[in-house]
Amino acid sequence: MTLLTAKEALEISRKNDPEQTLRNILELVKLAAAKGEYSIKVREWGFGSAAYYCPPQEWPTIGKTVIGQLREIGYSADIGSEERQFVAVWLEVSWGDKAGAA
Repeated sequence: MTLLTAKEALEISRKNDPEQTLRNILELVKLAAAKGEYSIKVREWGFGSAAYYCPPQEWPTIGKTVIGQLREIGYSADIGSEERQFVAVWLEVSWGDKAGAA
């Protein structure tokens, strides 16, 4: 029998915590803004999965929560996708006059 360690439990909690996911995304925004960019594509924290390749009402709760929080603080945030041989899915977060330029 393998026991779940506290460290493993903490990692699972963080992966499923909308506040932690929001903090992680805002760190990426900060890094991109420091480079003069106006948008980012996020595939981490589940946003690159097929779980978002469906109508918004079917998105995972954590994703809907994070997208709502981003919008509340002034960002444009939505799921983007591109269909080729496979489907690529991501969360697009943008800000400012040149939003969506990247």
